[in-house]
This record gives sequence, structure tokens and C-alpha cells, in this order.
Amino acid sequence: RRRQLSRLDKWVAGVLTAGIVAILLGILTTAVFTRIPVAHIYVNEAGARAIERSLLGQYGQRYGSLVRLHVSEDGPAISEATALLAWLAADVGDPIADQAEAYVESNPSTTTLLSLQQLAYVERAIERATATGARFAYTVSGKRVERNLAAGRSWSLSLTAAQRASF
Repeated sequence: RRRQLSRLDKWVAGVLTAGIVAILLGILTTAVFTRIPVAHIYVNEAGARAIERSLLGQYGQRYGSLVRLHVSEDGPAISEATALLAWLAADVGDPIADQAEAYVESNPSTTTLLSLQQLAYVERAIERATATGARFAYTVSGKRVERNLAAGRSWSLSLTAAQRASF
């Protein structure tokens, strides 16, 4: 059963929401008057790391082998905040991203779909993953061929119609 938010919780959430809206409106107003395209407003990696460290310092919690942002007593809110943390941590290359994402997978939100945040986490994690070589095998027309593929390299295979049928 979900716990009802107290008046204080609602007030704090309202103040935080109003603050975020005010900051975003300030950024957008500055962008309009200085003619900076909104797509060009970004936080560099050092700023993103500072935001992540601040969030972890204030709300971060170990939850067994997992990490979460304990922003309230509301389970879905914790999962939502932790999904955003996983995305941010993956973006700056912090290994804690995997532990935060594992928390989200173990404690899915019951009120909000987090697929976009999780997709962004996966995209950032893949971008930062170290490329390694691979060894693979394929069989065409009964003949097995083994190949080694160096890191960062690609390989293609052209087949005739008859070969495709046996592939």
C-alpha cells in the first residue's frame, strides 16, 4: 500500500518543482534574449560530475550491493530519481551507474514508465564501453570458418542465393 504524502512532503515537493521551473525559465529567457539556440545549452562533464556528487552526497544510499537516491519515502519516486542518476552516472563514466540501474531494474516504478531513462543509460554505457576484439565462427554450405575480429573493426560476408539458403 502506498503511503500518503504529508503536508510537509507536498510543500517541499512544490518548492523544489517551483525552483526547477524558475531555473529552466531563467535559462530559456537568457537563451531567447542572447539568441542562443536551446539545443546549445549544456553542462560540461565537470559540471555533470559535480551535480552527480551533490545528489549522491545528499540523497545517495547503499541498498545492499545497489545504489539509490532516497529522495522521499515514496518507492516510485526513489526509482525515478535513481533511473536519472544511472543515466547521469553513465554519461560521466562513473561505475556507480551499473549499481543504480540494477536498483531500478529490481525496484521498478509502479507509477511511471522509465524506459526512456533506461534507454539513455544503456546508450551512454555502450558509448563508454571499451571495445575489445572478438572471435566468431560461421558455417556456409557445410564449411565452418573461424574468424578473429580486432577491436573497432568490422567484417562483412557476401553470399550467393544458394549459400544464403544453407547459412
